[in-house]
Amino acid sequence: MQISWEWRLSLLNLLIVANVIIYIVGLIFSYLLFTNQLEQGYTAFHYLAGGATYTDLFNGSLWRTTAASFLHALSPWHLLLNMWALSIVGRRLENLFSDRWLLVFYVFGGTFGTALSLPLIPGAYSVGASAAVFAFVGVYLAASYRRRYNSIDLGIDTTELWPFGLMLMFGFFSPAGGVNNFAHIFGFLIGATLGWLIPHALVVKPNKGWKRLETLSYYTTLAWLAFVLIMAGANIIQFFL
Repeated sequence: MQISWEWRLSLLNLLIVANVIIYIVGLIFSYLLFTNQLEQGYTAFHYLAGGATYTDLFNGSLWRTTAASFLHALSPWHLLLNMWALSIVGRRLENLFSDRWLLVFYVFGGTFGTALSLPLIPGAYSVGASAAVFAFVGVYLAASYRRRYNSIDLGIDTTELWPFGLMLMFGFFSPAGGVNNFAHIFGFLIGATLGWLIPHALVVKPNKGWKRLETLSYYTTLAWLAFVLIMAGANIIQFFL
């Protein structure tokens, strides 16, 4: 397996950087201010910043299921595994879709993959980018299937399947580890639906209708992310007032 350290400005890299920065901020806040852990690996910071529970969803706090896609437990392995997997499949998606669509896939898959999972785990507390990661996987598989007419071409070396295998292993063989398997499943299904419905350049030439939908989806997603950031910031500020 070859690891490339080449850096370029792209939406995928910005998503990874955003997750890392939020993780570092969370570490600082958690160890300096929120040392009381709610459960293993999480502190009050995770809840204030957007950790999602079924009760929050029931009360209308959908913004939390988006914020949760950018939050990770204190253990660095949670972050590293998700970002590793996101990078692998994200590189393939960059060859099929624009950066604008990648942002939509990440936010939409992460938000609704997590939201749909919460009623099935009413007593649990969910954070992590894995729903969005599996949404990327679903998009890629569906888009690849559509491109090759009933044939899936992963284009991924077997040595790059490690992060996905570990995520599934921890989920199904370590139930005490707190992995939200339902978020993985729903994220994948949402991603597969989007990957099938939204054409890419290898299937159909871009037209004005699809470009308008892309633009509308992108700016709606940006507006939603701004709202999520405001809500998370307000929660943290209110804690100190």
